[in-house]
Amino acid sequence: MIAYVEQIPTDDHEPSYEAVWVQGARGTTRHTSMQSVLLMAADLLAASASRAERPKPIAHFPPGGRRGVSRATTQPPLAAAGAG
Repeated sequence: MIAYVEQIPTDDHEPSYEAVWVQGARGTTRHTSMQSVLLMAADLLAASASRAERPKPIAHFPPGGRRGVSRATTQPPLAAAGAG
């Protein structure tokens, strides 16, 4: 959700729209057309896309589990075949 938009009554009976912006910290704005609201939303989305950063890399752990713990110590020992 980017904004909550509601058509509000005016004294001159011209359409007026109030947008409460959920994203982008713009607060509340008033517009004379729905197109104006959509243009502001497009500008907001374009600005947030240009600030997008590259994802942070995830630390790589060697095969076998947690760092510093060998696979042999994390699995139970196997029973010797033919013992007995």
